[in-house]
Amino acid sequence: MKRYLSVISLEEARSLVERSFQAVPRVVRVPVGTELIGRVTAEPIFARFSVPAIHISAMDGIAVRSADTVGASEQQPVTLPDAVPVNTGNIVPPGYDAVIMIEDVWLESGRYTIRKPVSPWQHIRPVGEDIAESEMILPRGHRIRPHELGALANYGVRRERHPARIGWIVGRDTGLHRRRHRGSRRGAGTRRGHQTG
Repeated sequence: MKRYLSVISLEEARSLVERSFQAVPRVVRVPVGTELIGRVTAEPIFARFSVPAIHISAMDGIAVRSADTVGASEQQPVTLPDAVPVNTGNIVPPGYDAVIMIEDVWLESGRYTIRKPVSPWQHIRPVGEDIAESEMILPRGHRIRPHELGALANYGVRRERHPARIGWIVGRDTGLHRRRHRGSRRGAGTRRGHQTG
């Protein structure tokens, strides 16, 4: 039994689809939400801002200047001349370049003592660690999956005034399928998609 009755060229197939559906490809805008699932980006989508947007602490402890910790050891503890208490997720104050976990800190007479040095940026999440401003989130022609909605919202693509652009394309085996198309920074976190119908 033959699987295919006949084989036609790609150009003929496209022409047949266009005649059958009488549709003109176009781009539509859709807000970020469950409506995006299964759609295809028309252009790349880029992050509108960096995440995190500022240096933040990755641990509970104290923010320090790493240079002040040089030489600290069990045999020669160092009492820090300056330090600022921070919790996980707190902004690291300007001028400090490391965080020491609270478990490695001794509070003596209102001053912090440590017994080992730290390197610059230890336990700090720097600006753009997750994603940097203008970095691509999704490429063109990418089919949006449910778990990617959170990333789009987190990176600045979330409100109606910055909707995602999506569209429909012809599927291989079940007719018309929704496909997403990623947007460009020109639309500040929008996605574009081609649509037929």
